[in-house]
Formats: sequence, C-alpha cells, structure tokens
Amino acid sequence: IDNPTNYPDPSRIAEADEPVADAHIYTPKQYVGGIMELCQERRGTFLGMGYLDTDRVDGHYEL
Repeated sequence: IDNPTNYPDPSRIAEADEPVADAHIYTPKQYVGGIMELCQERRGTFLGMGYLDTDRVDGHYEL
C-alpha cells in the first residue's frame, strides 16, 4: 500500500506490520550526501557509516 486511501477498512484486518530492512549501502563517497537525503526522505534511520577505503563508504540504515 503506497497511499493511505488504499488501506483496508480497520474492521477487516487483525494487525498491520510494515516491512523493515537492515541495509548496508555501499557507495562511492561522492554520492553519500544524496543517498543520505534519499534515506531520510523515506523515513530511514541512520545507524552508522564507515569508510571501506579512501573512495568507498558503507552507510548503515534501517529502512
């Protein structure tokens, strides 16, 4: 469901869970800012970041 208007009537469902992913995003360092913005726009939770080498970054998010 990508729109609240498509959500079923609450009387017809017992519970609703949202899918969650523990994601490591490996990217060249020049894209880190854009990827962080995208993750924040999608309600991602920043869990950490580390450099794999001088040019690559591992961004850790819960999405």
